[in-house]
Amino acid sequence: MNDTTTPTPRNLSGYIDRVTNDGIVEGWGWDENQPGLRLNLTILVDNEPVGTTTAMLYRGDLAHAGIDDGHHGFKFPLPYEALGKKRELRISVRETNTGVTLGKPFLLFRNDVVTIDDRVAELEGTLKLLQSRLAELLSQSTQQNNAASAALFQTIGSFFMQLAAEAETGVSGQGPLGTLLNTIGASYDIITLPRSETPVATICVEADAPFAEVYKCLQALLSNGICEKADVVLLDPGAQEDIALLPTIIRGLRYLRVQGELLAERNTVAAESRTELVAFLSAHALPERGWLDEICAPFTASINIAAVGSKVARSDGTVEHAGLILRDTERFTDIGVGRIDGDPTCNHVCKVAALGSYAVAFRRAAFIAAGGFDVALIEPAAATLDLCLRFGQHQESVIYQPFARVLWRESAKMRSHWVTEDLASRPGFYDLLKQRWTKHLSDQATARRDTPRQIGRALVLSGGPDCVATAKRLVEQGYDVTYGHIFDSHENEGYRIVAREGIRALSVPFYTSLEGYLRQEGETIDLIHASKAESNKLSGLDGLFPNAKIVHGIEAAATSGD
Repeated sequence: MNDTTTPTPRNLSGYIDRVTNDGIVEGWGWDENQPGLRLNLTILVDNEPVGTTTAMLYRGDLAHAGIDDGHHGFKFPLPYEALGKKRELRISVRETNTGVTLGKPFLLFRNDVVTIDDRVAELEGTLKLLQSRLAELLSQSTQQNNAASAALFQTIGSFFMQLAAEAETGVSGQGPLGTLLNTIGASYDIITLPRSETPVATICVEADAPFAEVYKCLQALLSNGICEKADVVLLDPGAQEDIALLPTIIRGLRYLRVQGELLAERNTVAAESRTELVAFLSAHALPERGWLDEICAPFTASINIAAVGSKVARSDGTVEHAGLILRDTERFTDIGVGRIDGDPTCNHVCKVAALGSYAVAFRRAAFIAAGGFDVALIEPAAATLDLCLRFGQHQESVIYQPFARVLWRESAKMRSHWVTEDLASRPGFYDLLKQRWTKHLSDQATARRDTPRQIGRALVLSGGPDCVATAKRLVEQGYDVTYGHIFDSHENEGYRIVAREGIRALSVPFYTSLEGYLRQEGETIDLIHASKAESNKLSGLDGLFPNAKIVHGIEAAATSGD
């Protein structure tokens, strides 16, 4: 019998509401005959396709207008190459499957002059500085500072009179306002963040620290060559009054003031990003040289990776945060906190259950597909945990990358340590985490208990080209593998190769000599893989590993479990 089902006719409508001067296309689209369908849209510039997006963002105005549940909005950042040097662009949107154009084309006339939005942002920064100065004066002796207070109010009055005159004449003048702003410039060097033509990631720096610390974080991004490869956005939650003045001494900085929920603003940064990867960085964390390359590397290695977290280290040689693994149904363990920086437990790339929120990167497509941060959870640490667990549900990997290092400010307390506690003991929105995930985590804990245990511990002593293959072969057989080397007090290249492949590896300062390690761990080792030359160096230490069998070469490793 032939299928005579008639396909539902399409009744498409939509519109481009606006395009910002820096190329963010905003609009909506839906099929009235299939209101639950999220339309796939193609964006065109001068009739040339530049990318696709899904109309799935919530907009209250759409819901109030009766357009289904309101989840039919979209935001799409035009690629840099599409913006080019042209001042006039014709932007249109069409439904991808049918090719039907939605609404009328939008004509964007780009300008290189200061816009009213720029002036408002400048005004906000100035007012913040004035407010900060006023609070400082009022906290001091009233009688002693009456004259200073009066001078400040005169400055404010003069500023608004000056602003009115400037608006009327179109001429930007100098005066008390300029003098006031120069007080910041006298304490900090003016730096310029380069604009990357081909950024690999968008880095959202959250200004959750004092002015000086935020400045140092941005300075570290510049001095370590990270800004040359990334778009940098400063997200100001308003906790520090003077943060709004940072753009006056850091040129090229994209500054966003949080107008509503912090997590909603984070989601907006991701939605408007032009890059495949989006990273969120606390201003308390100073990224080291190579941080961006290292945090991007796992994404390049596997399309299935949704999130990658950094090693957060302290200057005293200890680890503040690594990745989170599930301990039982309601508790997580941070695999690095409190350990020595070179501890093999936290110095190799590995899959984890979740990450902290202080130096973490996401694949933008996976982030948006998962719905981004849940704003109901309020706190970034809770929302990051929740998002990572959602990735896991969809068989997407969350990775801890120890070679992507950031240095944590000594006096800062990390707010995410609660995740190693009992979720049941936390009030408020933590109850939502418990309700959402307790059953899932319980099932995971049961599955882990049912997984066959490892057959023994193996130590691979080899710096040759076969060390990675040997270590992987032993892991496949069910061994708990550690990589080490004969040479004392330094690392060889094999350490980094093996650690990047997800194998636990010994390194300084945790590991200073083979003999020292064997005195501590030798009795628990069941197998040692070494070359014949390395075996000779073990001959005087055989009393330290009484239960271990020594094997040579990949083939020997392949048959060691027989």
